Amino acid sequence: DGDVSEPIISSTKTGYGVIPDNTIFQNMEGVVKEKHITQELRQNTFDNFMTTDDHLMHIIGLAHDQNGEKFYICKNSSGTNRKFEGYMYLSRSYFRLKTIAVMLNKNGVPEKIIKKIDSKL
Repeated sequence: DGDVSEPIISSTKTGYGVIPDNTIFQNMEGVVKEKHITQELRQNTFDNFMTTDDHLMHIIGLAHDQNGEKFYICKNSSGTNRKFEGYMYLSRSYFRLKTIAVMLNKNGVPEKIIKKIDSKL
C-alpha cells in the first residue's frame, strides 16, 4: 500500500515517482538528486497526512536509471491508458517515504527468515 496521489508522481505524464532533494520539482526531467529518507521523515509525513494509504501497488520488478539507481516497477491498477501502458516506476526514496505496508507471498520469503519466524512461534 502506498501513496501515489502526490504532485511529484504522475502516471499519465512522467510515469515515475521520485522525492527530489529540493522542493522545486516542476518540469522535472532526467535524473534528479533525491532526498535521504529517514524513519523520522516517514513518521512525520504519515502523522501530518502528507502520506496516505490511497492505492495498492503491485511491484513486478526492478529497473535502474542512467546512474544505476534502483526503481521499483509497479503495475498500476488504474488502467493502461497512461504513460508506460499502466506501469509506473518508483525510486527507492519514493518507495521508502510513501509506502505504508508491504505484503509478500510466503514463497518469496528467504528460508533463513522463515526459520527465525518459526523459532519464535
